[in-house]
Amino acid sequence: MKEEYVQARSSPLTREFQVYQSLREQTGFPRIYCFSEVAGYRVMVMELLGPSLEDLVVYHGRSLGLQTVSWVACTLLERIEELHEQSWIHGDIKPQNFLLDATGDQVDIVMIDLGLARRYRDPQTEEHYPARATYTPLGTPRFASVARHYGDPCSRRDDMESLGYLLVYLCRGCLPWQGLVGSIDAKLEQILVSKVRTSPQELCHDLSPEFLQYFKHISCLEFTDKPDYLGLWKAFDDLHQRCRRGEPHL
Repeated sequence: MKEEYVQARSSPLTREFQVYQSLREQTGFPRIYCFSEVAGYRVMVMELLGPSLEDLVVYHGRSLGLQTVSWVACTLLERIEELHEQSWIHGDIKPQNFLLDATGDQVDIVMIDLGLARRYRDPQTEEHYPARATYTPLGTPRFASVARHYGDPCSRRDDMESLGYLLVYLCRGCLPWQGLVGSIDAKLEQILVSKVRTSPQELCHDLSPEFLQYFKHISCLEFTDKPDYLGLWKAFDDLHQRCRRGEPHL
């Protein structure tokens, strides 16, 4: 359940509910049971789901095996493509915003926390909005795209960049820009500098080649470009199948 004061100047919860409503026919998003005002609060009640990917990382000692990460990569690529196909970008891709769902025959992953979701194109015409100066919330600094740090307009490629950081984090249990000290502003500056200076080759050092392939693809995307979801999915699915068969992956 999520709640907010009715008298709040803006209503992120109302916006989030509207996003969920637009996705209600899609798989991989939570069912919303109730959205109403109760005793001065807006309340949204959604289905109860399992632990987050972050919980999974902690449980397994700060990193996950490659077979698991490659499965997660395929599943999250499907979720993000579904979201993008409905003309939304998420804006806060991180392990805490993906929950396990074991209610069906197989374990699935559900995307949550769409409070920062924004339209990147007209849902009727599917015409991409231009890159215009506007306020862009940062989201979670550890996983935010470089463009979000600068406050630049964001599009599908920014969600994909954040997903790349998430996948590396699942493999390693940390990212190069973690553990910084100083004030909040100082740490934000250090995180940005580290992201800009860390090449894809450095970030993906000692990881399976699919991770570097992923970052090379998204680094070539222009603002309005559609990511090659299927090509990336096939690469990670092939990696997952090799891991299951016990074949070399490096």
